[in-house]
Amino acid sequence: MNYIGFDLGDGESSVALLNEDSRNASIVIIDGRESFPTAVGTLKETHSHIIGSNAIANESICDDFRVCFKQHFADNDIDVYDCYQRFVSVVMQALRNKVSEKISNPAEFRFVIGHPAGWNETLKKRYEGMLNACRIENPLLVSESRAALVHYASTYLLGNSGHEKFDMSVLICDFGSSTIDFSYLPDGITDDIRSLGHKNLGGGLIDKQIVMNSVKRYASSKDKDKILSILNSDKSLLSLLLIKARDLKEKYFRANEKDAEFSKDVTIQRHGMEFINITVNDSIMESSLNAPIRECNDESLRYALDSVLNEVSERLKDDPIDKIVLTGGASRMRFFQEM
Repeated sequence: MNYIGFDLGDGESSVALLNEDSRNASIVIIDGRESFPTAVGTLKETHSHIIGSNAIANESICDDFRVCFKQHFADNDIDVYDCYQRFVSVVMQALRNKVSEKISNPAEFRFVIGHPAGWNETLKKRYEGMLNACRIENPLLVSESRAALVHYASTYLLGNSGHEKFDMSVLICDFGSSTIDFSYLPDGITDDIRSLGHKNLGGGLIDKQIVMNSVKRYASSKDKDKILSILNSDKSLLSLLLIKARDLKEKYFRANEKDAEFSKDVTIQRHGMEFINITVNDSIMESSLNAPIRECNDESLRYALDSVLNEVSERLKDDPIDKIVLTGGASRMRFFQEM
């Protein structure tokens, strides 16, 4: 049996292949990258679907360009299903071209796909049905933080040539674009991995705050409500601004220096608008982290994350923690590492 590991993230996705005659998985290059943006669009002229950086670069000639759709899966929205199916169909075609024409044959390939730790059986069943519709039969669904924990343990053992016993108690914190997941491994007992659930808190909320900040600076008071209404109805435009905000946010955190500033004029040329300037600097980042957010019950993202971390700490107050492992793209942001 061959295994395909498909990490379908809200911000980025990746695919790995483990052949039956190999002990080590290899990354499958898709969209020219090992990890590619979870973005999808449909070309207006040919009606063919494109994904990743290709979709971002060609947004202006696409219908229904979308990002950040994974976070809305639980809403049971047919529009979100359509985004998933378009995206996964392109990934599957790439796997047929690069790996095997028999990629959809469950007798030869088994897909292992992550999901947020707090999903109930109903959501997992619905997710499996969506994957079945994309010709992924009998997928093995695994909690994302649990998968990261197993990977960490196995990497540790391989790094020590199997000579050492993995007997640490480890807490995995998987902070992604749309959720934060926790799993706990007591004393290296992999059969007793405890999922501590997930919260709908992710780095993507910062992207949205950066966009809202840009709208407020761009628009006069009477235009602001009009633009917000446009963004609420034009999901392609909102997706374009979110992806630009994410890019600037990542540059800002990579710079890791005081007074860093990154700015970009995003050409729009629709709805009577020409461009919006998106800027990320210390002041805007502090505002984005500390502003009340509807998705956080009108608390700030920083406060909501602090509350979640305190909740997990309380649940594990009687359990040993030898190591805390941070994973997920958003965990690289220094403000989170300092919490």
